[in-house]
Amino acid sequence: MTMVARHAGVSIATVSRVLHGTTPCSPETTAKVLHAVRELEYVPLRLHVAPSLRSEAHGLVLPSIHGPYFSELLVGLESAVRDFGQTVRLISTEEFERPTERVLELSGHVDGMVIAQATVGDSTVRKLASRIPVSLIAREPLPRCDEITVENTQSTRELTRHLIEHGRTRLVFVGDPAQARDVLQRFCGFRQALADAGLTEASGPILVPFVQSAARTVADAVAQLPDVDGLVCANDELALGTWHVLRGRGISVPGDLALTGWDDVMAAAHTQPGLTTVRQPAREVGRLAALRLHERVSGYRPGPRRVVVPSEVVIRGTCGCVEPGP
Repeated sequence: MTMVARHAGVSIATVSRVLHGTTPCSPETTAKVLHAVRELEYVPLRLHVAPSLRSEAHGLVLPSIHGPYFSELLVGLESAVRDFGQTVRLISTEEFERPTERVLELSGHVDGMVIAQATVGDSTVRKLASRIPVSLIAREPLPRCDEITVENTQSTRELTRHLIEHGRTRLVFVGDPAQARDVLQRFCGFRQALADAGLTEASGPILVPFVQSAARTVADAVAQLPDVDGLVCANDELALGTWHVLRGRGISVPGDLALTGWDDVMAAAHTQPGLTTVRQPAREVGRLAALRLHERVSGYRPGPRRVVVPSEVVIRGTCGCVEPGP
């Protein structure tokens, strides 16, 4: 805190007031202190409270709170911390212009943090991990951090192989592998299955974000690739949205085009035909992340570790399989 005060040209007491919100400060002073925090990547220590009076709190950093995957992740984490009598403080980085600043500030008020996907930079995560336990979800591993991950590569390889067995040989991956580590792993599995069969991609991946609103862009790209006979989508939200747009343009699934997703959200089982996809237990990932933080904070199982949660291919009708009747 002394370095922050010196950098901002204010007293240590002023830095404390800004970070802890105990006494209002002028906007100019607050801006100077927060700028110094950002420049120095300062992580404030949590206030020292007697253990008997202290309630463990977990921070959760997500890129968004929209979409079924993040909802399930949050439900799983909240269910675990509730069982432990703890609380969750959530930050969605899409809501802030300077998310790193908010994450660093939050770290001073929690005992551990779960950081999912590309929300803040690796340098910030290293800084956090030097002070509090950190669990990573769908990120590259970093020293001192737990890693909770789902098996992505082999399941997508199996999914793609299944499409090839249906005679689909002109396949395209939908989603931007550079935007998320788990999607990159899925893309690698997709390419491995093609290589196993002596095939090549009908086109490079259709680079779109993993949201339903990108479906029209996907459909436009498909229209420029008339020989494509199957789409392997990065997640169900993207697959279901694309399917809706394609249907509106007179393209039949799976007649004209096979389609698969990833996640197995609730809607995937209730379409006609059902969406062939990969089931990942997002709720279990959230629960395990919370459990691991609790173990680290309590000292029960010190030291970081890696946990890989299995996934499962779910065959329904959009791949070309005939689904059993009700």
